Amino acid sequence: WRCAVLAFSWSSAGKRIRYDADVRNNELAEPLLADLLDALKMQGLRVDIVTHSMGARLALGAVTQADGVVAGEVIFAAPDIGMEAFSAGLRAVMEHIGRLTIYASDDDAALALSRRFHRGVARIGREPAANYGNANVDVIDASDAHADAAGHEYYGLSYEVLADMSLVLAGVTAPDRLNPRGTAPPTLVRDTAYRLNVVA
Repeated sequence: WRCAVLAFSWSSAGKRIRYDADVRNNELAEPLLADLLDALKMQGLRVDIVTHSMGARLALGAVTQADGVVAGEVIFAAPDIGMEAFSAGLRAVMEHIGRLTIYASDDDAALALSRRFHRGVARIGREPAANYGNANVDVIDASDAHADAAGHEYYGLSYEVLADMSLVLAGVTAPDRLNPRGTAPPTLVRDTAYRLNVVA
């Protein structure tokens, strides 16, 4: 990617048996990321955010704590965020960002486990048919994307996801990604919702 990249790392234990500790550490990192976003904004830098899994939860909390609009394009890949809380807070989130693109897969076993941990609350990363009623929120069905055994790491294992993400970061809208670009095929197809154009 032809821009500076900054990685924000939070203290995840990286183990399924420590998920509850990760939830707490994730929340503790929110004000730190919010401060970083405010500092980048004060420098006049254009910021886009790419997150995965619980990182999306961290970004969600941080952008709402930050001052004003702090990011343009925001990507949530396989986000581990509860549907109810997300829907309730979406308007507040969109006051701080330009556009949100969510990649979701109904084959994501890791998020199925997360749903059980959260007493049956659906995770937005496992709901590819969701419609949040906001023109600046696109949900992309990544269920067909190549992934790991748990169906959770497709964001980095699927050429089609990476190709589509690169267009998102370049500001290409979802309707425009339905069209070929030069000799490259469209990255999305549309039936009832946007879906990755995955080569079998």
